[in-house]
Amino acid sequence: MPGEEFTPMGRKLSANSLTIGYFPNITHATALVGLQKGFFAKELRGTRLKTQVFNAGPSAMEALNAGAVDIAWVGPAPAVNGFVRSKGRSLRILSGSASGGASLVVNPDRIGSPADVRGRRIATPQIGGTQDTALLHWAATRGWRVDPQTGDGGRARDPTGQQGDPHRPARCPSSASPAASRSPSPCRCPRS
Repeated sequence: MPGEEFTPMGRKLSANSLTIGYFPNITHATALVGLQKGFFAKELRGTRLKTQVFNAGPSAMEALNAGAVDIAWVGPAPAVNGFVRSKGRSLRILSGSASGGASLVVNPDRIGSPADVRGRRIATPQIGGTQDTALLHWAATRGWRVDPQTGDGGRARDPTGQQGDPHRPARCPSSASPAASRSPSPCRCPRS
């Protein structure tokens, strides 16, 4: 399914093609089901359907703003950020399609309570993504200060860009990841 092209059937709509961006995880079930069951291709009739897979919302928003994709499923943080940055000119937020997708997954041998998280390295898929924003908010509600750009104070970024399996964090004691995701989630974090 990722990067797939679907054969058009029937008379095309106003566009020759439509490129849909989504993430390969359960929080993007709307896109996954729509593609798998052929719902989008059916509605597009003769318009060619293409797909593009992303690991996090900020990169999907960059692609949307650059015209590389026509439609993208992203979390609320990248959607609002993209809308504000473009002053509403390059995108429209149509609707929500999922809720409750961000989870803080921890290594139980290293973290037994929320208090144990303070001062630890925590991996997020991408700066400015929904998990990253949720983690910053969660830390702020506890009075912890984490610099949103550098991660100083508790959020980690991996310079290799590979966090690995978010359900088995190896390099970081915890990770904020899309719920029930089985795909590797890149993160950006300096090792200290």
